[in-house]
Amino acid sequence: MTHIKSGTVKYPAGKTFPNKFNPEQQQQTIVLSMNDGSEERLYFAAGRTPHSTLSKGSPIQLIYSERDGKTTRQLAIPQSAPSSTPQSTPELSPELKKEIASYVESQADLLSFCLDTANKKFTDKVQTEDSIRTLAITLYINTQRQFNL
Repeated sequence: MTHIKSGTVKYPAGKTFPNKFNPEQQQQTIVLSMNDGSEERLYFAAGRTPHSTLSKGSPIQLIYSERDGKTTRQLAIPQSAPSSTPQSTPELSPELKKEIASYVESQADLLSFCLDTANKKFTDKVQTEDSIRTLAITLYINTQRQFNL
């Protein structure tokens, strides 16, 4: 069963230390204060983003799921509101504009597919539309990483 908890960063990533299971690798830890009053501690490879870049008070979501009979936790960062500061855009060639439009279209198709899949697979397992959206974004990001999109 999959569920999501929201919270904030209580203690951001600090010093690196040897991984006790693989002493050649360095790791860090982050402590999260969940909205239900519980705390979670995540261990991760040193420098892993976004884990190592979060600051105290940053909003987060943890996605809990089961794999091989064990509960796994995956960190998700809620999307923030866009900046209201106008940005100047450079002049783009017509060819580059077409390439960008094609890329955006394909990414929108992928995100739409991820949202449809999350709705189909998780609607009966999560309580909110925000949770479905977070799961869809997680699928989208993991797909991009897996296939170097």
